This record gives sequence, C-alpha cells and structure tokens, in this order.
Amino acid sequence: MNNTTVYIGMDVHKESFTLCAYTLEEEKGSYSRRTPADYKEVLKYLEFLRTVYGNDTRLRFSPSHRNPSFPKFWY
Repeated sequence: MNNTTVYIGMDVHKESFTLCAYTLEEEKGSYSRRTPADYKEVLKYLEFLRTVYGNDTRLRFSPSHRNPSFPKFWY
C-alpha cells in the first residue's frame, strides 16, 4: 500500500483555476497546472496525479490558497 498523501493547492478565479501538488517527502510544489474554471478539468488533474503517485494515494485539498499551513511557493 502506498502511504503517500498529496496536498493540492487550488487558486480559484472566475475564468481559471490554478492547481499544484505538494508532498511532504518532496518538500516542494510540483505539477502546477492552470485550467479553465470547470470542475471537469479538476477531475482530469486528479486522475493525472493518480497516474503519477498511484491509485491508493490520498489526495487532500487545501481549504484555501491562503492557508498558512501550506508552503508559500506553490507556483
């Protein structure tokens, strides 16, 4: 079993979303992606992360891109 947790930062705007993954093991943001503001694009991003980290990886969203518990270097 894969015990990796991937934290996802999401910056939401009217016409676009910016997403970025972060793991404690890597200690840096990676796989940054800007998409149109459509939930289907977010689902595609999650599926992409599953191909990178594995199907049993835990994916957790940051409640806000301003959450102080997440690193300041998302992009």
